[in-house]
Amino acid sequence: MSLTRGFLYIALSAPFGYFLIQLIAAPFYPNYDFIRLAASNLGSPESFNPLIFNLGSMLSGVVMVLGAYGFWRGFQTIRTSRVLVWLICTAVILVGFSSLWAGIYPLPDPKHGENPFALFGLLPMPFLMTAAFWANPKARVWLGMSVLLLVALMPVMSGAIAIDRAGYDGLLQRLLALACYAPIAIGAVLLTQQR
Repeated sequence: MSLTRGFLYIALSAPFGYFLIQLIAAPFYPNYDFIRLAASNLGSPESFNPLIFNLGSMLSGVVMVLGAYGFWRGFQTIRTSRVLVWLICTAVILVGFSSLWAGIYPLPDPKHGENPFALFGLLPMPFLMTAAFWANPKARVWLGMSVLLLVALMPVMSGAIAIDRAGYDGLLQRLLALACYAPIAIGAVLLTQQR
């Protein structure tokens, strides 16, 4: 296995790790509700073992930062704008920093909600990956679904559509994470196929 492919597999594992760590940490939180509660609640003192989620989040962050190198190298094998490659790799690193931040400053630390990396790493990801793989019809479909999901969620998440989100915050967060993390996995798979 080439070095590039190894780092792309690392990048591919990060989105799955995001959801897996929640499944591992949930049994330690009494009556945890995936629909109602955000993922970060699993790292709060209400959990019997918040360290599971917080360390998992930090590990996911490190994995994502390492995965950015795989994207950098992988994009060298296909014709892609250098600016776009730079933006994608930067966004992947910022997603990693966002996960590190969430684990370092767990709830109820007020700094948790002041995460400066999430907005600039996660939200552009579906658009950037779609632009990078636009020439691939199958990729365009899958990445386009991520873009559509993100666009559909934005009015709800931003408050532009006034609905009571209290009972659905966990579900909305996970749908948003799916829209933003899936393109990372899709991009990593597509690049491994180029090697």
